[in-house]
Amino acid sequence: MPSKSISPTGCLSSEDAALFYKLWMGLLDYVNRKHKIEPSLGRLITPAGLDIKKLLPIREKIWGNVGIIDEYTAYEKKTLSADEMAILKGWKNMVRGDFIVMKHLKKHSIFMTNDSSPLIYGVVGIMSTWEEMVPKDILPTTVQCVLLPFKEVILYDGIIKGGNVRFGPSYSKSFNDAYRASKALYGIITTFENLDDVLAKYDAGTKRRKHILDDILVDTYDEDAQISAWHDYFEDKLSFPFEAVCEKQLICSPLLPGEKLTVTGLVKFADSGENIVIMIEWQNRKFAIPLEQISTVDTSAVFSEAIEDWKYWVAAGYFC
Repeated sequence: MPSKSISPTGCLSSEDAALFYKLWMGLLDYVNRKHKIEPSLGRLITPAGLDIKKLLPIREKIWGNVGIIDEYTAYEKKTLSADEMAILKGWKNMVRGDFIVMKHLKKHSIFMTNDSSPLIYGVVGIMSTWEEMVPKDILPTTVQCVLLPFKEVILYDGIIKGGNVRFGPSYSKSFNDAYRASKALYGIITTFENLDDVLAKYDAGTKRRKHILDDILVDTYDEDAQISAWHDYFEDKLSFPFEAVCEKQLICSPLLPGEKLTVTGLVKFADSGENIVIMIEWQNRKFAIPLEQISTVDTSAVFSEAIEDWKYWVAAGYFC
């Protein structure tokens, strides 16, 4: 396994920056020469002084067909080390698109995909930090770039577009809400090592969100209507009593994780506020707790799926 490459300042060490450019410039040079894209560039050895506009078609050739990386590694198999081969082959899993740069942290900057159900990446710079390239006083802002795995961090391919769009307070609030929701559901992706697991969880979450919007909250346009729809859903899906276990500790409840209880009913819509509240029996006491605190025990899959629907909705920040 290659060693960690992150520096305390949010960019690569000078040694790893040199390694990145060795691999990246070598790949660009190979593709340019093989496909005769920009002959005027000559041999590509260093990024210093290069015309970015002339690099763009070469870069597009690579990310439009990442299989070309295999051709390059085969061509250079006698000169590339095993670790260098692994880095290059990892680039076939690149993530390309529009991102919202949300904030700069010590070890990385926060990039959020620009869509309705986003993912968050912690991205480092190469020789400069992202704060040097995209000052914090213009955040949040959008950039177009390609994210790459490099050893145990995520960086970009050295070319960005954008970074000069300013958003008003309402946009900033919606971005921050989306950021908090995505962080709660999927965390911050700082390495590609577990990316497949995160993406599988993300795909499952996206399907669950669609199910909630299409099957539970259809034709609801405010919070009262949504809570009412959730009550109707649980009245249809759940039957009482059933056994459950506390999944997490909440400040509003005496239960601790792992404690078993019996769920005896659903608190009426008029008495539950902006939440779904259940009545339980525990240690000879009867009281109400939020539904998201429990998991079912030895009950039907229908029960479990219904409760997981609600827990997803809460974790996504809609009813916190």
